[in-house]
Amino acid sequence: MDNSLLPTGNILPVDKTAFDFKDIDTIKRDGFIGLDNTFILNETALKASLISDISGIKMNVYTNQPAVVVYTPIEFPELPFKNSVIYDKYPAICFETQGYPDAPNNAHFPTTVLKPGEEYINTSIFEFKNIT
Repeated sequence: MDNSLLPTGNILPVDKTAFDFKDIDTIKRDGFIGLDNTFILNETALKASLISDISGIKMNVYTNQPAVVVYTPIEFPELPFKNSVIYDKYPAICFETQGYPDAPNNAHFPTTVLKPGEEYINTSIFEFKNIT
């Protein structure tokens, strides 16, 4: 992605970068400035896992899609949260499973074109477990 969050068509390795979440690690590290990035997924069934040390909840993400946009909003709008809770910066995380963004303009990306008579199946499962 460029500075305007538009796909460049480049696929970059994440090894030893701020985007390297292949091993268990804290998302909100020192200097964290949020995420709004596309990750190309591997061929394993399990695509992502999150664990909250506070709630004891684990979320697993499974999908047949080749990519996921991971987004962490900077803040929540002023909403009437239960018990008047106020959240810090980056209070949530979103997993948007999908094809490669801007695939029609990048011939080296898997196609997202659906032709007449073809069927498209997008299956994404968000599994929640209590691990405490």
